[in-house]
Amino acid sequence: MKVLLINPGTEIIYPEKSKNLTIDEFVLSKSFLPPLGLLYIGSSLEEEGCKVEFIDYYCEKNPEEKIKKSLLSIDAVGLGVYNRTKKISDEITKVIKDIDPDIKIIIGGPNCTSLPKKTLEDIPSADICVQGEGEYVIKEIMKSLNGEKNLSKINGVYYRKNGEIKRGKTSEVIKDLDSLPYPARHLVDKYSYGLVNDIPYYKRNSLL
Repeated sequence: MKVLLINPGTEIIYPEKSKNLTIDEFVLSKSFLPPLGLLYIGSSLEEEGCKVEFIDYYCEKNPEEKIKKSLLSIDAVGLGVYNRTKKISDEITKVIKDIDPDIKIIIGGPNCTSLPKKTLEDIPSADICVQGEGEYVIKEIMKSLNGEKNLSKINGVYYRKNGEIKRGKTSEVIKDLDSLPYPARHLVDKYSYGLVNDIPYYKRNSLL
């Protein structure tokens, strides 16, 4: 199975556009740091035997075109959802479903952990929402997509079935963090991080 992971981005904010720019806005306006949460998910998927592709909205000049090309060979898509990226995540999932309604879309991240059902309602094109830590859960979801397991038996998932949002088993905390694989940093070797307004703040990719 081939999975596309997407790090949705927000509108780029430059200092000249806002005199009251905060430190958080300044750092988060571009991809200053690699999205480690999604890269951990990438490692878990690769352990499960999946081929993984990665698109970082902050680093792509035309991410939607890149997504459209990738969907020609993709079985499932995963997105990390933050409050600031919920709107763009909704737009991305709509584009994906317009191209191929059969592609399964999985969302996770802070919004999904705190408000899983609400986030799935707010992003109606998404099929599955992961509440809590997703490194083990994503492997179980892949088994479900392959017909090997029922979503209702998986911990920490909300999903759509017959027009309704259903819930799997209660999410579990990963107690042994040393059991997790290292994040799949090779998936973002093509990108440059540590930039602020296109100016290198660190040596290229030293933050990886």
